[in-house]
Amino acid sequence: MNKLISSKQTQEIVAKIEPNFRKFPHLPKKVVNVLVQIAPWLALIGGILGVIGGISSILGTNMVIWTARVAGYSPLYFQLMAVLGIASSILAIMAFNPLKKRLMLGWYYLFWMAGITIISDVIGLIAFPSTLIGSLIGLVIQFYILFELKPAYK
Repeated sequence: MNKLISSKQTQEIVAKIEPNFRKFPHLPKKVVNVLVQIAPWLALIGGILGVIGGISSILGTNMVIWTARVAGYSPLYFQLMAVLGIASSILAIMAFNPLKKRLMLGWYYLFWMAGITIISDVIGLIAFPSTLIGSLIGLVIQFYILFELKPAYK
């Protein structure tokens, strides 16, 4: 799994995206250092909560699924989003140790979490087209922070 996450193809994708964020203003080094220090813990806690929430949604015990059924929506969309959320959450949990050690592998896990976000956003746009602007803003912020933190990992 680690070889796939940080493969040559992944590095090529990163190399194509990264230049788009080089011209953005940079975060202060102190802010970057704080984010790098708390990133493993945010990943671990978020990953655990995400897995729990995703499983709850898939099993239909989540209030969102119940509400969707009552409102006449198919719960399939929410269950699909739950599966993607679980996948992202598993990557977050797997990122904990490498992020703690400031290894590039941890950063690549975060990168692929952002990739899952893109897939989720595309599916979300199909179901709820009005989310386009929010999705784009969220992705730009996510990748901006991700590329700001990249130099801290080896």
